[in-house]
Amino acid sequence: MKGMVILTLAALQFCGVATLFGQEPATQDPAWVLFEKGKSEIAAQGELGIALRYFRQALDKRVPFPEVEEAIGDIHRLEGNFLMAEIQYNKAYEQRGSFQVREEQYRVQRKLADIYKTQEKYKQMEDALLTILEDQPYFAQPDYQRYSAALYSTYRDKGIDYFLKLYRVENIAFAAHAHGELTWFYYRTGRYQQAVRHGLFGVNIFISESVPELRRYNPEFEFTNLKAFLDIALERNNIRDYLSEDGFYSQLYYLAAASHASKLSSQAENIWRYLSATPAALRFRDLSRRQLEAPWIEAYLNPSARKIEYPTQ
Repeated sequence: MKGMVILTLAALQFCGVATLFGQEPATQDPAWVLFEKGKSEIAAQGELGIALRYFRQALDKRVPFPEVEEAIGDIHRLEGNFLMAEIQYNKAYEQRGSFQVREEQYRVQRKLADIYKTQEKYKQMEDALLTILEDQPYFAQPDYQRYSAALYSTYRDKGIDYFLKLYRVENIAFAAHAHGELTWFYYRTGRYQQAVRHGLFGVNIFISESVPELRRYNPEFEFTNLKAFLDIALERNNIRDYLSEDGFYSQLYYLAAASHASKLSSQAENIWRYLSATPAALRFRDLSRRQLEAPWIEAYLNPSARKIEYPTQ
């Protein structure tokens, strides 16, 4: 009996020392439960240290676990430690074959692109976005240049409404953000035609994703023009949120801006007119109104950008 007491006291002392030096007692929760607990802490704006503890415990139980590596990157990003966030996101991407949902790998690249953009590391941002588009079948296929040229010429000759009525690019929702960011980036670095081509893909993805959802409520719905689409789409909460939260209005605005810079003035004005009449577009409505009054082209992100060798699409 005395020996058992001594052993118990020693065990308690060990646990106290382990806790003191940051080693948590073992938990019986499975890895996915620990992961969800950590996410809940972040979502509730709780202690990031507690969330990190859950994530590390999850990794003790399961490797690889790219969702956890990504979540640890989120913590570093929230704390402003972009270097550590970048390391974690790259680690998650290296384990991309183990994501439970394959499309989540693209979210990691989006986050990498965002932190590069925040730090004005634009070449790294571009590379991260182009990595996403490696799996965009229209973009990656050998016939991309011909297909992209067909989209561009239709838009140039017939305008946004005819273009969106004629073409659909389906099942590539993951690529919309990348196309939108590249639209902005190529516009701000003077590569206006490239910006227009990415803008056409990005805007078309939003429409292609929204139209089937609208037909759930109105089986007879057919896309005729952007104004009619917005009038109906904004009545549905889920579609209104999708367009607002995922950057549809930004993409439309910069498609118009790049069009104006490419001397496609009537196409640009038509889009700005639609945006200027759409309260949900918020600041892009106000910017569009200003553009209609006196159009301008934004300055380059980098005055020497044209001297930098970039890949072409």
